[in-house]
Formats: sequence, C-alpha cells, structure tokens
Amino acid sequence: MAVSVVVPAFPGTARPGAETRCRVRVRNTGPVVDQCTVLLVGEPSDWTRVEPPSVNLLPDAERELDLVFAPPRSPEVLAGEKPFAIRVLSREDPEGSVVEEGTVTVEAFSSIVTELVPRSSAGRRTGAHTVATDNLGNEAKWLTISAADPDDRLDFRIKPRSALAEAGYATFVKVKARPKKTFWKGVDRTLPFQVSVHPEGEDVFPLNGIMTQRQLLPRGLLLALALLIALALVLAIMLNTILASTPISTARSTQPSPTSVTSSSSSPASGSASSSAGARPGGSGKPSGSGPSPASRSSASPPHTVRIRTDAGPVSGDAQLFSYAVRRGYTLAVTTVRLRNTARDAGTLQIRRDDQTLLSIVLDTFTGQSYQPGWTFTGGQAVVVAVTCQNTRKACTPEVEFTGSLTGA
Repeated sequence: MAVSVVVPAFPGTARPGAETRCRVRVRNTGPVVDQCTVLLVGEPSDWTRVEPPSVNLLPDAERELDLVFAPPRSPEVLAGEKPFAIRVLSREDPEGSVVEEGTVTVEAFSSIVTELVPRSSAGRRTGAHTVATDNLGNEAKWLTISAADPDDRLDFRIKPRSALAEAGYATFVKVKARPKKTFWKGVDRTLPFQVSVHPEGEDVFPLNGIMTQRQLLPRGLLLALALLIALALVLAIMLNTILASTPISTARSTQPSPTSVTSSSSSPASGSASSSAGARPGGSGKPSGSGPSPASRSSASPPHTVRIRTDAGPVSGDAQLFSYAVRRGYTLAVTTVRLRNTARDAGTLQIRRDDQTLLSIVLDTFTGQSYQPGWTFTGGQAVVVAVTCQNTRKACTPEVEFTGSLTGA
C-alpha cells in the first residue's frame, strides 16, 4: 500500500447554506515521491469539495486536507446523516489506492409558507376555501389545522384536520365555512373567521378569511315572477281578442296538413301528409264542384314543415336511419333545411333521398346551420336522416327541420 488516509470517525454536522470543514490526513507510505489525488464518493459529493484536491508527498510524509461541506438551503438535501467515502489515488502505485468511509449530519431547518385560497368566498349555504402549505424546509412536518370565528356564527368542516407536509411539496387542506343560520331575503352578511395552521414544533400561522352569506331566494326572482304573470295576462287578453274576432268555419280543409315527424333509434318513424276533402253524403268522396281546383290548391299551399328528431345510440358502427315518407300523389319541394346540434354530439349526419346521399356533415363542427338546397321529393320517396353516433356514453340527438311546399298531383 503506497498511501494511507485517516478520516475522523464523526466529522460533525453541516448547516444548510453554510460551509463546514473537516480535516483529513493523507500519508505517503511508499518508498518514492508520490502524487495523491483525493476523491469524494456518495451523496455529499454533490455539495462537498476537497482543498486541495491533490498533493505531492515525499516518502513517509503526510499532509492534512480540508473536506468542505456546503449543503444548499433547500428541500433537495434532506436533514439527517449522510455517509460518504474518501478515495485516495496513488499515481506511482494505482493498485495501492485506499478508501476510507465517514459520515456527516445535515442539520434540519424549517421554512413553512401557507395561505388561504381564496381569502373570501360567497354563497347561500357554504363558503369553500383551501389552505395551501408549501414546505420549503428539509424535513417533513405534521400540520394541525383549526378554524374559528369571533361571533360563533359559522360551523367549519376541515378535511383533513392533520396532514403531513413533505419537504419540497405543497399540501392542500379543504376548509368549508357554513353559516349556522340562513335567511330568505335581505342584504348580504359578512362573516369573518380565522384558520390556524400549526406546524409540529413551531408557532401557529393565523390566516384570516371572510365568508359572505347571501339570501336563499335568487335575486330578481320576485321581479321575474311579476313579469311572467304580466306576460301571461297580456297573452290571454290577446288570445281572447283574436278568438272573439275570428268567425268559426265549419268547412273542412282541402289542403294537406303540415306534419311533424319524431323518430327514435329503435323504430325510425315515417310520417305522411294528411289531407281531407269535403264529401257529399253517399257520393264518391270527391271534392264538391264548388270547391277550388287542384291548380288553385297548389298555388295557395301554405309552408309545409317536417321536423325529424333523432335518438341514435352511442358508439354505433352503422348509420341509424330516421325518415319521413312523402305521400303518394304529392310533391315536397324543400326550400330551407335547418340543422340543430345543441348537444355537440360526435359523429356524422347525412340527408338522403331514399338511398341517394344529398348532404353529409360532421356533427361536432356545428351547433346550428341552415341551407337553401332546392330539393324535390316526389310521392313515395322518403326524406331520410342517417346518423352515425360516435358519443361514448349518451345518444346523439341532432334535429333536422325541412321547410317548403307540399302540393298535390
């Protein structure tokens, strides 16, 4: 063995943010002049240096070196004993290098930062807050949390009441303030309170908070009710006036009535326009000779509206069909198509004439849209809405409204 090294059995403690020195003796036990290089191995090597890092020694000579421990003042280096090893390398006799072990103790320090978030809350029954605590020290701390208000008008729910704040981490504790008494109507009440955070072995941190209690009745409810009652009265008066001034006709309509179609995914509905014509008793059921001609009925046809509401099951690989069939002998000329997707469903929607695709769109790209397509559906043809639903949980419920004219053959 060309060199030897002596390390104190217990170099002492190292204070975070400061330097602590420990003396190490290195001796050349070889017969020639040698250069000895000292290296530190272990966790303390990141924040420890050797002064000087190497020395030249004559035979049987020795020299003292300094180990300078400088742990940072941060949670990165936890408090406690830190073992290390000193390795002395001989240039002349590499196989004669030696390793000696030692231990240094990093002192604990505390740095607690805590706050109440939000400081103030408002509600009819409960105010929600959170105690956020950052442990910037180098050892874990148990926290005890309590709350009180000076007027004893609040109850508190703290979860949890005790929590372990690990070094370098943030700890969150929920605090709910609930007024002991409520009121239906009146001005807001301000209820101050204080939350106490007590770290183990340290002074208490007081945190001030405010809970603003509001009335149980929503503001403006009485005004809204009065407006609704007034609106209902106005509508009733208008309806009564219209009914009183409109003569009642006993003649039956000869025009096809508008049809609204509502479909479900299990049984797609097919609607047809219905019509009725005045018939003489015992006759063939044909319109009376004094009635309007087919040409006049077509020209005077009111707007015809078809609404198809879908209810397609979620995550379906195939398109689910919802249709409206045009009655034979009639022609449906579509002037406006309105699409509604208020639920923002995912998937695709197609509008078809029987098996012919007229329009194809992606559902989640819109909530409402209108078109003026100029489509025509003759008697016996079906207006088909095909929905491929890609929702994961709920059904797809887009709605398609067709507006145009329905004329007889």
